[in-house]
Amino acid sequence: METTWQGTLEQLNEYVKNNPGISIGKNMVVIPAEARTEFYRIFDKVEADFVRNYAPDQLKRGCELSAVWLDESRNLALKLGLQSIVIAQSVMWFLNDPLDGLTRALSDPLFNVLKGEMDIPSFEEQAKKLTDSGFSSFFREGYKYWIEVSLLSMLDPENNYGVPAVDEVADGLIGEGHENPGQHKALVPEAEESNRMFLLQHPVVSFVVPKALVRSRRLARYVAMHSEFVEPQWTAREISRDAEWFDFTALKRDNNLTKLRPDQKQLVDLTRILPDIALYASDDIYNISLISDHSSIMRPALSVEVMDDPSWYEKGRLSAVKRHHAVMKPALGTFVVCLAPPPQAAIDELAPKLAEASQPGDAIKPETVLEPPMDIHILWAGFDKSRLEPVVKTMEPAQAS
Repeated sequence: METTWQGTLEQLNEYVKNNPGISIGKNMVVIPAEARTEFYRIFDKVEADFVRNYAPDQLKRGCELSAVWLDESRNLALKLGLQSIVIAQSVMWFLNDPLDGLTRALSDPLFNVLKGEMDIPSFEEQAKKLTDSGFSSFFREGYKYWIEVSLLSMLDPENNYGVPAVDEVADGLIGEGHENPGQHKALVPEAEESNRMFLLQHPVVSFVVPKALVRSRRLARYVAMHSEFVEPQWTAREISRDAEWFDFTALKRDNNLTKLRPDQKQLVDLTRILPDIALYASDDIYNISLISDHSSIMRPALSVEVMDDPSWYEKGRLSAVKRHHAVMKPALGTFVVCLAPPPQAAIDELAPKLAEASQPGDAIKPETVLEPPMDIHILWAGFDKSRLEPVVKTMEPAQAS
């Protein structure tokens, strides 16, 4: 019989009661060394039992994602000789151990119960919200990370590179308003081989540079990948003449994205115009070492949109995909990667539409369409890496020409 979290909480309260050296009050927590191990064993079990009792299906899905992430990230690291693949810390905890990732947020509320500052119903309500919001965020980011490392692995990479652009960690003045965004001009650093891959970036950066940049044996080209776009603070003195660029300032202005957050120099929501993942390819690494500066953004070779929520179509996400596609015009199209089978309505919406006859009885030729279909393709990938093959296949020279 499964242990309930309420029963484990009773054990914890009993343990505290039977150990007078433990003192937990509003402004004080004292746990003697000799009692600490057992206290935290029971404390952690309360959190774990809560998640097991409340969210067994979410925990199961998290474990499925964890298994494929660990397998594919280790595979990519082995191929490239990487010491690490850097992702968001909270998501890393979840992907390494979903139960651990979901219980970490429950510690403060549980201590509030022990202090007498929160009753059991209030704890349960807050813990449910924290578990739901944590799972939603961690799972979406984790699924995107899995897609990214899977695509990179399928490129058969032989070398990994990084572009050491300055961010707010290296220069704290970037985000302090010491100069207007775009005013400072500098050369973009050259790409250099690296044994670390950063799929995480600071939100305040000088230039947006690839999160991943590899030499692909399969394509015999360099491939760059980026996601979670932010607004760079500097203007590049030089940009590649062989790449295709859009006026970033105009794109933001035309899509009503000119209002800045009061706390930092970041746009409100760049996801309104930019895809979840963008891929770029070139024979020359210089051409794809810069994704965007303050005034220019490179046209992607391919866009990838991530749909981990089975109800993505009902929530209007296809409209966002179409908007991203229309704004960034990826040269080889857009792929929508779905965790669950896509609804037929989404497939039908992207299908070519036949023209209507001008008069009753007029014949309509099969090849006649009302408008050319958008180059957007839906893939049901689930957790099967092989189902991502069409994305990489599209980037092969024979397909891309």
